[in-house]
Amino acid sequence: MRAQVLNLMADLQRARSLASLFISHDIAVVAYISQRIAVMYLGAIVESGPTRDILRRPQHPCTELLLAAVPAPHPRLRGQAVRRPSGEVAVSHGIPRGCRFAARCPIAVPRCKLESLELRELSSGHFVACHLR
Repeated sequence: MRAQVLNLMADLQRARSLASLFISHDIAVVAYISQRIAVMYLGAIVESGPTRDILRRPQHPCTELLLAAVPAPHPRLRGQAVRRPSGEVAVSHGIPRGCRFAARCPIAVPRCKLESLELRELSSGHFVACHLR
């Protein structure tokens, strides 16, 4: 049923030249239906760009962890350890200073916890908010 709904949405987008906003925690489904992806953490966009760029070259650690959590469809890849974020799970009523993902980021440096960063363009249409990228 889920695949039928997604196919219907994709068909309508193409046939009617529709734009849509699709929100999900399932990045594999988002990739199937979208031409552009915006990854958010605690209500802030940490990376956005063309779907192909985000999937092939994720630049924010949050995006990398989301992609690493997608179950592998190929039998040889199944059973590999899934990378999970460490650190504290932030809550929306206690949004931290600096990068909102810093407490869970595997590559965070002290600057990440102190200074927030606006999205900056890395390549054509691909934006990231990360001090280290």
